[in-house]
This record gives sequence, structure tokens and C-alpha cells, in this order.
Amino acid sequence: MFKMPPRTCLFFLLGICLVFCLFWAQNKTQLAPEEPSKPSVQEPSPPAAPETVPEAKANKPVTPAKTPKAPEPPQDAISDIRARVDKEETREVSTSEQRRASKILSFANQADTIISEGWFSQADHIAFFVRIYLGEWELALLPKVKISRASSRQRLLPPEGLFADELRQKMAEQITVMTERLDEMLENYGELTKYVQDTSVIDEGVRGKRLAKKLNEGYERFSKARKAYFSLLESESLPAEDLFLAQAPLRRQIIAARSIFDLFSELSETLSHEPVNRDEVMRLHERLQLLVNYAEAPPFKDAPLKERAYRSFLKSVHSYLSDLQVGISEGFYPHVRKALNVSQNTCRTRYNDFARYLNNAE
Repeated sequence: MFKMPPRTCLFFLLGICLVFCLFWAQNKTQLAPEEPSKPSVQEPSPPAAPETVPEAKANKPVTPAKTPKAPEPPQDAISDIRARVDKEETREVSTSEQRRASKILSFANQADTIISEGWFSQADHIAFFVRIYLGEWELALLPKVKISRASSRQRLLPPEGLFADELRQKMAEQITVMTERLDEMLENYGELTKYVQDTSVIDEGVRGKRLAKKLNEGYERFSKARKAYFSLLESESLPAEDLFLAQAPLRRQIIAARSIFDLFSELSETLSHEPVNRDEVMRLHERLQLLVNYAEAPPFKDAPLKERAYRSFLKSVHSYLSDLQVGISEGFYPHVRKALNVSQNTCRTRYNDFARYLNNAE
């Protein structure tokens, strides 16, 4: 018979007791009811940012956020023209005022013709031909002028008594500046013409570029004086035009046409600078397009034949706009500038035809 040592027997009994105790404790845990667990204590979290979780007030319905009010649309690019057309003459106009307004407008039309067709028109031709020369190294001859230098100067000066003496003197000063600048330009253009025709000169165009630069600088000074002259003239001609057109049935169309020609002048000046300010040209293009839309919108409060003549003028302005858009998209190369000049001259011719027809028909 196997006999266990006393020490081993003791350890064996202790092990059996330990297993029994563990078994009893486990059964007690399973049979005992669960006690509610205490909530764990946490540090309060900061409130959510407003843009993440909007806070809703208790006992009040959550209202949807208000849609922000759209900003008022800006005034369009011809709001000044609209205001001028809509302005009404409320007071009675005397016969003497009408007679003076007619004289002022007659002089303003004369000044515009002198600048665009007379001796002073050579400045625009020179600027255009120089631009072609710098691109193609060919120089055109200047066209013959219809009105002489002396006659042009004299007819640009308003007659005594038409304007205040101070205004007349300021206009005379600008005429002098334009004359001096154009004299210099004609002299430099003559030198450039001789240089181009002299085939014995070989300097890789150095002298030609130098003369072209002087001509462009002279044209810039000429343009500045011309703009100042017309600014002085318009201080009298615009109020006279408003007075004269107060009761005219085609007031809107005539004022729009005047504004179109003003834009032609602005565009010509803008395109005379290098590099061309494309953003400014686009702004003027937009204004011109709005003006055309405004001018051709119904009603046309006159005879159909007059309307046909006026719309022929507007059609030529559309051609100018198309040529201008080509320049904006592709660049103002010589052939584009030539097309713009042709379109602009066509516009002037067709409007003069309309004006003559209008005056003869009344």
C-alpha cells in the first residue's frame, strides 16, 4: 500500500480547499443581483463652436437662417446717358436761348469736322502709319488735307461773344499746343519718310525706331491738348444740346449717337498707347455695346425713312464692335487697326447722311 508523506498530504489538502473556495465565489457572483453602476465623473467639455453645432434655445422652434439679401445691382455703364436723356426741361426756353444754343451746336459740329477732316486730322494718320511701319517697315504717304492749316486754326476758335472771354482764351491755348505738336510731328514724319526711301542707309532700323518714338510721344501730347480742347467746348455744347433737344422726338437716339462718337475718341486714345490696356478696351467695348442696344431699342418716334437711315448708322457701329472684339481676342495688329479706322469712318459718314436727311426732311 502506497503511503503519502505527511508534508505532501498537507499540500494536497490545501489545494483541494483552494479550488473549492474559487468555485463557490464564482457561483455567488453569478447568482447575486446586479447593482446599478455609478456614472463616471468627467471634466465638462467646452461648448461647441457656433459654426459647427448651432445652439437651439429650449422651448422655441428652431427657425431657419435668413437668406442674406442680394446686393443692389450696380448702375450700368450708361446710366449717365440714361439720366441725361430722361432729364426734362421744366422751364420755358426763350427764343434768344434757342438761337444761342443753335449757334453753339453749329460751332461744335464745325470743330468736330475740322479735327476729323481738316489739317489737324493728320495727327491720327501719322500715329496709324507709324504703327504699321514698326510692324512691316513700310511707310505710307499722308493723304491730302481738305482744310488748310490756317483755316483749321481759325475755325477752331469760337467767334467772339459766343463764349466767355476766359473760356475762349483757354481754348485758344489748346489750339496753339495742338498746332505746335502737329508741326513737330509733320517735320519728324518727313524725316522718317526720307529715311525709309533712302536705301543706302543700313543701320538695322535704329534711326527709324528713334523717329517713331518721337512721333508717338508727340502724338500723345497732341491727344492730351485735343482732349482738353473738347472738354472746354463740351462745357457749353452739352447744355446747349440738352436745351435744343428738349422737345426733339429723337432725343434718345441723337444723344446716344453723340456718346458713341465720344467713345470712339476714347478708344482711339487708349489704342494709341503701348502696351494696349486690354482691360480698359474691354470696359469701353461693353459701354459701346450697351449704347448701341439703348439707341436701337424701340420706340423710334419719327418717320420710317428716318429710322432706316439711323439704323444704317447703327449697323456700321456693330461692324466696329466686331472689329474691336477681334482686337481684344487676337491682338491689335495693323490689319485690325486698319479695319477699325475704316469702320469708324463709315459710322461717321452714315450718321452725317442721317443728320442731313433729318434736317432736310423737317
